Amino acid sequence: MDELLFAKLPEVLTHEQKAHKVRNLLQSLRRGGVIRNAGSNKKIPEWVLLR
Repeated sequence: MDELLFAKLPEVLTHEQKAHKVRNLLQSLRRGGVIRNAGSNKKIPEWVLLR
């Protein structure tokens, strides 16, 4: 997921800033009930679209 989204973010952002942005986007989608983590391991999430 990171590789896909990192390429779409502006180049002016550092790697760390991009990681925070992606984490925040995923968290927002999860809290909004759009996706959920179906993976059994937090280090390797398996995001599932709910809507």
